[in-house]
Amino acid sequence: MFTINRENRQYLNLSAYADSVLRSDAQAYGLEKGSLLNRVISRFKDRARASVSLRLAEKEKELDAGFRNADEDFPIPLPYALWMKDFVLSEYERELTASCVYPKEVNVGWDLRLSDENAAYIYGKEPPCPEEKYYKRGGDYVKALLEEYCRLSPLEREAVLFSREIAFLEDAVEKRLLLRVSTGGKAYEVRAFGILPDSQYRYHYLVGLSKPAGSRDPEIPASFRLSRIDHQRSRTLSPNNNRSGRLKNSEKRQLSDLISARGVMFLLDRTQKAYIRLTEEGRKMYDRKLNLRPALGVPDPSSDHAGQSGVYVCSGSLNQIEYYFFDFGPEAEILSPKELRESFAEKYRKALEVYEE
Repeated sequence: MFTINRENRQYLNLSAYADSVLRSDAQAYGLEKGSLLNRVISRFKDRARASVSLRLAEKEKELDAGFRNADEDFPIPLPYALWMKDFVLSEYERELTASCVYPKEVNVGWDLRLSDENAAYIYGKEPPCPEEKYYKRGGDYVKALLEEYCRLSPLEREAVLFSREIAFLEDAVEKRLLLRVSTGGKAYEVRAFGILPDSQYRYHYLVGLSKPAGSRDPEIPASFRLSRIDHQRSRTLSPNNNRSGRLKNSEKRQLSDLISARGVMFLLDRTQKAYIRLTEEGRKMYDRKLNLRPALGVPDPSSDHAGQSGVYVCSGSLNQIEYYFFDFGPEAEILSPKELRESFAEKYRKALEVYEE
């Protein structure tokens, strides 16, 4: 049986890679070390491969259902069905246990106080932890959970950390409930379109039509980064509220078009035109860099930049255009609008100051 000290202190040796990822996530999501680890354990254990007994139970149900369905048209002799089931489960068990072994060459010490929920699950006596069959110590199981979590993509890790919040929001979207979302000390009413990733697949965003809560302002397309929402103060409004959360098909098409043009990160920004001069190398960079790429066009004959060599016009939010072209350096020159050109110049000056003596 797994045992732990009275204070529920858990001591771990994690790989250097896991140490780096956990520290990065704690900073990215503003969580204390103990809060982050406890959240990972409680929200990941039910879906992790490290929970070998749970995965085997799922596989057994899957096999039983398959055999029942097969018996209807192609009866399988019971002895053969039982042998096949045992064989598949045995191989799957071997695969799972092998995947839960992590490098030990470089270890970084971590310790935390397990939450009451996690301590009861891993170290409780009634019922005992189902993973005792596969791990010598409770700490080995915790290490396997954390190491597996750290090998997920950033978007998958965020989905673990905010799994309960995502489930709540997805339920509201499905039921077409109006949402009251709090973020940055302000509250907004949102008719939600869905929860979508950014183009780099790093963060989730709640996307929809929104306005300040209680105001008569017109709704605008908006996106709220999931990790920046105050989920404790956010809620669904009564289904009997005068306004439901349902979006018309035309509104869904509008949001889809905006997402395609701007990306979910920049839905709040209005679309503007920017004129850019690209060198030959800059144009090659544009052809290679597909992420959040704004469309380029030829300046209108009536514009101040008509007929100029290497000059293009693009439409999008200024934040999107800056985000996309900033790392082009001298291969892209912003000609207008003035505020965007000045923003580039100021940021390049500040970067240069770092290297000047």
